[in-house]
Amino acid sequence: MTAVPPSSGSNGSTSDSKGKYCQLQVQIVGAKLNGVSGFLSKPDVYAELLVDASPSKKTVVKKKTSSPQWEETFTVLVTESSVLEFKVFGKSKLFEDSLIGQKTLKLSHAVRKESDNGKFDNTKVLLNLTGKDSSKAGELRVALTGILPKPKPRKPEGVPNGVTNGEVGDGAQEDHYQLVNGVISIKVSDGQQAGGEHARRPEQLTEKLNRAIDETEGFGNE
Repeated sequence: MTAVPPSSGSNGSTSDSKGKYCQLQVQIVGAKLNGVSGFLSKPDVYAELLVDASPSKKTVVKKKTSSPQWEETFTVLVTESSVLEFKVFGKSKLFEDSLIGQKTLKLSHAVRKESDNGKFDNTKVLLNLTGKDSSKAGELRVALTGILPKPKPRKPEGVPNGVTNGEVGDGAQEDHYQLVNGVISIKVSDGQQAGGEHARRPEQLTEKLNRAIDETEGFGNE
């Protein structure tokens, strides 16, 4: 999917301070709503999509149903840090439309959990809707299509420089660590223990660990 800038610039830039903008197709498939039947009939309902600060997009109104099927697709501009907010409303002719349920979806989470290395190919996502009183309001089914940059792994809090993403070392030499109560323990992979081109000697592990701890004063006492 071709990256698209939020606005055209003289240098053809496709990014801003929030990151690269990409096109994402969001299909609002349908919903199954809990406890929305009125005294005489079921409600007229529609769904709304909000992306960051962009204007909202709305589906058509489905009349007298608690299981609306929309299958409407909206194309939006997003970054890997964008947040999609979904809302389902009951339509009213006389009063303000009533919120039935809502759910937010962080794209960074969706990329890690739902995508194929940042690629969405009509990927189905089931969202649990929450009502005003935090009650379970039902389910909303959506589908995503597009390609987003895969977020870089985050370094766990409290881990010093030189120890990143659960690994110590670089290239083919990677040693998995576990951080418990401020203490780092290292587990050498089986291939490195067995020897070979990338086998790591014990003194190398000690040197790497000591250098990492020295870079963060007092790390071992936290």
